[in-house]
Amino acid sequence: MGCAALPPKQGLLFIFDDLRERFFWMHDTMIPLAILYIGDDGRIVSIKEGKPGSDATIPSGHPVRYALEVNLKEGLAVPVGATVKISFD
Repeated sequence: MGCAALPPKQGLLFIFDDLRERFFWMHDTMIPLAILYIGDDGRIVSIKEGKPGSDATIPSGHPVRYALEVNLKEGLAVPVGATVKISFD
């Protein structure tokens, strides 16, 4: 929120304690983003477009453990079903 740009190949990862449907919104967000909703197994279950400044909720449509916000163009280039490797090394 409040960022005028997001560098390529960077994003914001949200990690949740439980597995359930999630809802995001774009209030005070200045750039178009893709939200990659990721299941417990690391597979992308849905990719949604976030429109700058919108207060509309953006549902994952499935239970998820993670959400990754990236630049819209980069996010839409990733196929649903792809596996994401998350490492905390």
